[in-house]
Amino acid sequence: YFSTKNLAAGIYTVNYAIPNLTGCATLPSSVVFTVNSAAAITNTQTSICVGESFSLTASPIGGTFSGVGVTGNVFSPATTGTFNVKYDYTINATCSQTTSVTFTVDACVGISESEKLNHSISVYPNPAANKLFVEMENELSSEIELNLINIDGRKVKSLRLFSKRQEIDVNELSAGIYFVEIGNEKALIRKKLIITR
Repeated sequence: YFSTKNLAAGIYTVNYAIPNLTGCATLPSSVVFTVNSAAAITNTQTSICVGESFSLTASPIGGTFSGVGVTGNVFSPATTGTFNVKYDYTINATCSQTTSVTFTVDACVGISESEKLNHSISVYPNPAANKLFVEMENELSSEIELNLINIDGRKVKSLRLFSKRQEIDVNELSAGIYFVEIGNEKALIRKKLIITR
């Protein structure tokens, strides 16, 4: 019995002896085995955003990838979820290996949603004296929170935006530099604001 369980890939020679018919002598013999590397998908990245794609890699090379979102050696999922990608490697007619990896596909809306929010919102006037206006291009699709933060990083005012155009009283704030943070669980933008007196 010859087990390759704990052996590294390589060529091994196994020596053995076969007794002759009389049992008085043995005939030495040997056989050479080739232990091949186990098939493995070698991508370290196991998560991706919808609409993105990346090349799949595996060893030994020469096998085939399969699974939802797989074309050739490219993984390009169209929806979110978890996807099982398989790699089949055939060594010869009697020896083949299969391995698989699960990839997670996310919507990854944080960056693009922040960009959308940044382009669709106006904060004016800047500098502001008594009143500040926040205006959105479109109706709010979800609840948006606004925070005013002073130069020391302390939150000095917080409120929910509930309409396309909202007036904010900043009369009680001291003159100086502030930051307006606007966002929700999906996106966050930050704009510099100067209050004058």
